[in-house]
Parts: sequence; C-alpha cells; structure tokens
Amino acid sequence: MLVPLHRTNNVFINILIRYGSIREIWFDGAKGSNAPNMSCYFSDWFSMVKELQASINIFSDAGPDVRWVGNENGFAGDSCWSTINRTSLSIGNGSIVE
Repeated sequence: MLVPLHRTNNVFINILIRYGSIREIWFDGAKGSNAPNMSCYFSDWFSMVKELQASINIFSDAGPDVRWVGNENGFAGDSCWSTINRTSLSIGNGSIVE
C-alpha cells in the first residue's frame, strides 16, 4: 500500500501515474560539496517506483537496475564488465576504489 507520508512521495506518485510508461528514473544522490549529509528513503522509493511502473529502470550509483560503468572521474577499468561489490556502495557516495 502506498502511503504518501512525505512530499517527495507525492511528487513520485504524480509523475509515475500521470505520464504513461516511463522507462528510466535517476537517483544520483548528487549534492554540493558543502551540503549537509542527508537521510533519504531510497529503498522505500525504489519499491514505490517499481509498484507504479513495474518495467522502469532505476539508475543510481548503487543500483538496483542501472549504474555508471565506472566512477565520476570516468575510470572504467581495463575491461568493462562493470562488476562491483554492491555492499560497498551507497547512493551519493561515488568513492569506488580504482
């Protein structure tokens, strides 16, 4: 059940039910270098997005569906298989050991 407890939820619901089939949504976690740390409900948002648009691809730097091939510096390694240990990532933290 969707319970819009936060204004952000209402924005997601509005976009995802009023604009037809949506193929991709981005959660890049970007913020300025002087911005305070934020607590976001990414797992709840991912569930809501998938409930409203079952075939959508969700982008973030930690998945679940699509992520950068490399890191923010453009480094993608010698081969481009894009394997990664997802337990070492969090959204908005682009620090991947090269």
